[in-house]
Amino acid sequence: TSTRDSRMDPRMRARTAQRARKFIYDLPHKDHKDIEDMLNMNDAWETLAGEHLQLRVVEIDKLRRYNQQPGTSAAKALLDHLGNRNTTIQDLFLYLHKIE
Repeated sequence: TSTRDSRMDPRMRARTAQRARKFIYDLPHKDHKDIEDMLNMNDAWETLAGEHLQLRVVEIDKLRRYNQQPGTSAAKALLDHLGNRNTTIQDLFLYLHKIE
């Protein structure tokens, strides 16, 4: 198979690599919830949003308002924000490593 892979059209290799990438929205619900809970501890979501993602104060205030709504949180809203921007799981873990 390796000789076949080496002869594969570069565009095909790129498409295959793209499909192999996993995004935040691909996470199983339990894993997503665990990360959300971790980000809610000590408002770690705010450190991630402000210091590492460099979101504007108005965006962070908007996320903070989710904490007053039942069934959601600022951390969940931030994960949704990242998911909407096609953030990969690998990138998310790099961010989480920075705030640990």
